[in-house]
Amino acid sequence: MEEPWGPQRMPMRRRAAKLIPDRATFRFAQLPLLWTLSLGATAAFAVLVTLHAGNVAGWTAFEDLSETVVAAIAGMACASRARRDRRESAPADGSTPQVWRAWRLLAFGLGAWAVGHLVWTILEVGLGITPKRPSIIDGALLTSSVLVVGALMSMISTPAGRLSHLRAAAEGMLIAVGCFLISWCAVIASVFASSGTSTSAQIVNLAYPVLDAVALSGLLFVAVRRKGHLPAGVGLLALGIICVATSDSAFWYLTALKPRLERVSPIDIGWVAGFFLITLAAAQRDGARKWTPRLAAVHVVPGLPTLPAAAGIATALVSWWAGRSLGPTSVLLSISAALVVLALLLQLIVVYENDALTTDLERRVDQRTSQLRSTERYYRALVQHSSDVITVVDPDHTIRYVSDSMAAIFGHEPAELTGSKLDAVSGGSSALIQALKRTMTEPDHVSRAEWELTDATGRVRHAESAITNLISDPSVRGLVINTRDATDQVALEHQLRHEAFHDPLTGLANRALLTDRAEQALARSVRSGATVAVLLIDLDGFKGVNDSLGHQVGDVVLCEVARRLESLVRSEDTVARLGGDEFVVLIDDVSGLEETKALAARVCDVLRPRFSLPGWDYAVTASVGVAIGSASGTDAPDLLRDADTAMYVAKTGGKDSVRVFAPSMHERAHERFRLQVDLRDALDRSELVLFYQPIFEMHDGRLKGFEALVRWSHPTRGLLAPERFIPLAEESGLIVPVGRWVLEEAVGQLAAWGRRHASAGSLSISVNVSTVQLTAPSLIADVKRVLEKAGIAPSRLVLEITEGSLANQTERVIEVLGEMRQLGVQIAIDDFGTGYASLSHLQRLPVDILKVDKSFVMALSDGGKSRELLQAILGVGQALSLAVVAEGIEAQTQMTALQEMGCEMAQGFLVGKPSPAEVAESLLGGDPSRGRVVQPAFLSRVG
Repeated sequence: MEEPWGPQRMPMRRRAAKLIPDRATFRFAQLPLLWTLSLGATAAFAVLVTLHAGNVAGWTAFEDLSETVVAAIAGMACASRARRDRRESAPADGSTPQVWRAWRLLAFGLGAWAVGHLVWTILEVGLGITPKRPSIIDGALLTSSVLVVGALMSMISTPAGRLSHLRAAAEGMLIAVGCFLISWCAVIASVFASSGTSTSAQIVNLAYPVLDAVALSGLLFVAVRRKGHLPAGVGLLALGIICVATSDSAFWYLTALKPRLERVSPIDIGWVAGFFLITLAAAQRDGARKWTPRLAAVHVVPGLPTLPAAAGIATALVSWWAGRSLGPTSVLLSISAALVVLALLLQLIVVYENDALTTDLERRVDQRTSQLRSTERYYRALVQHSSDVITVVDPDHTIRYVSDSMAAIFGHEPAELTGSKLDAVSGGSSALIQALKRTMTEPDHVSRAEWELTDATGRVRHAESAITNLISDPSVRGLVINTRDATDQVALEHQLRHEAFHDPLTGLANRALLTDRAEQALARSVRSGATVAVLLIDLDGFKGVNDSLGHQVGDVVLCEVARRLESLVRSEDTVARLGGDEFVVLIDDVSGLEETKALAARVCDVLRPRFSLPGWDYAVTASVGVAIGSASGTDAPDLLRDADTAMYVAKTGGKDSVRVFAPSMHERAHERFRLQVDLRDALDRSELVLFYQPIFEMHDGRLKGFEALVRWSHPTRGLLAPERFIPLAEESGLIVPVGRWVLEEAVGQLAAWGRRHASAGSLSISVNVSTVQLTAPSLIADVKRVLEKAGIAPSRLVLEITEGSLANQTERVIEVLGEMRQLGVQIAIDDFGTGYASLSHLQRLPVDILKVDKSFVMALSDGGKSRELLQAILGVGQALSLAVVAEGIEAQTQMTALQEMGCEMAQGFLVGKPSPAEVAESLLGGDPSRGRVVQPAFLSRVG
């Protein structure tokens, strides 16, 4: 199994990688190897042909095949170089599209030479036939020379295009003919005259050195006329062509003098060496050379093509005056005519080329001028239409230039400002002057300044400037000021800063600003010894305003409350809104607790007058928590926390009151918080239990049903009554899952009793439902699900709601109760008589049962008007055909009075205390044939 690459194997991987050369290293390593092979092969060939010179057939075949193979190798190398240069978009050696074409022509030329020499070898060595000249083989070999010359000419690229190539060819021919004339007068004429070959053969033989001379002149022309870098390998290519030309010329010369020249001789070394050098030239990648200075920069170069011609003519004249034989007159005249024609052609080409170059230069100058003008217009448009104002001032602050954007942005005309001092705009801004001074001391330094200026309308504007020192720049010689209008940005920053520290609705300080000012006030109290007071104000029942009248009306109330609170405090005090309907008043340097309590009382008083709202008058009451302290004993967050704790005590203690923080409040709040945290896990730990209190028919003592009362069996606090944790559940939202559990448990218990006791088949179960549950969207679905699961009739379930829950959200409550009524569930109003908000709605409420609050029952023992009030409540129930249950019956006198008044059902400690399910089930052991359960003791006493 192959091991994964881990950290311990990485060094081994790196060492292995070092053993493998990269591609670039391998590429350059090829050249020394190629050089070694080429030099070794050339040296071996030279030794062999020198030692075995002669006409031996075997060595003749070796010599011919070697030259053919080496020429073919050179041709393939040139073809590979052509493909490489064409593939590379911008080679480092300066190759251009013309260069790859040149290498391709060289490949064709060398291929033609190899083919011609191969045919010669086959005829001479294989068939024993010596071809006579001129022949097709000469055509292939001479074509090779022509292609080489064409390749050299194609390396030139000038603005004149093909005209420059034609000039190059004419100059090369002029040089070649001049050199040939010198050679004719010096050597060739005498050799030509003594040669016994035919004229056509002699012409073909002369074509070889003539074309070699043209190729050499082409190399010189490339070196002179090539712009920029010479292609890589041109030097080796020149040496190769020189070697081949030397062997061609020597072969022609010796053949002319000695027709029976040996076939294997040292002359062959030049061809082999030349082809190897061309191969090395084609393999070059780097080493491109830039001639510095190039030959074209030398003044003698323009007349260079005419020098060989002039030298040839001079040589011919000297030879003629000396009486030397110059060969056939026709040849000498032909050479001279060729010189004249080439010179005239060259002059004509130069004229047209100069015209083409001049036209191209003028075009380029016009193009460049147009580009410069376009660039100038571009930057001028940027400056003139920029949103920034560009100003150039002298070191003495004299304005030399102002862009046109000054008029559009600040209203000042640039012409009016030019020549005046910068103070005319800046008004002597110290920030701008300081920035200018800093910039003056540091060349090329950019300083920034924020300053104010007055625009043409007299409005003060905020500006931001970047100042650059261009005094040393000869085209500027001044300070350049780029100024932009930052008025809107500064205004936005001020607005954002205000919004970050103020309430967006009332404009009062928010929590962040209040905390900052409280910390400052406490810090001052350390020095002065004064006391800081915080009043936390929470509006009572404000949620009903938003829900009934809408949030827009609620916002109006909040703004009016803010104005009333601001009217009570001093300018150094702070009124803040924390969010919702909570406000805070921070009193700096208060004299003591009494002054603070007096201010808190005034807060309650100033809020009590009714608010006149559209179509509604609304009275606001508030619960106020007071906390006082100093920096030595508390900090700002603690002070706000203490005030909030006191406010909560005021809220739970009856509202519309003031409470001063005491340490015991914090302890109770902490205990309350811990209890609320424990309540979240009470359901999961099955700590909630249900107790059941019986309800009896008043006239015959028959058991009517039970009311399910939840208790919390706390692991450390013992059995807790609902008054201890139900308010916490309502505040935290846990009342919904707690109420769902109570509903499921109570209905499930009633179903279980029905399965075990026939007498329980007609009993009902009453379950208390809080205001939060009534507004929860899941209540109706929960009731349906529980009834279906237990399999009992909906009429056996009684949902008890408090009279206080009808005071708020009446429409929503009526809607929910109506849907419950449609299900068949009975509705009971608990603690009836303690509130008044529901009396006006009682007639349209879908209610079945009224449960009289125990306070009315308890008052029967006190005399007074309690009996009349209770009688009136019972009369309301009878008038509306509602069943009435009296709660809290604890004395026999209360029971007797209720029976006399006609109350239908009784509930209380006298008839039965809340008890666990197994105890309550004992009441179901009566004889069902009698139609009632075991009668309590009170029934015998009453009956």
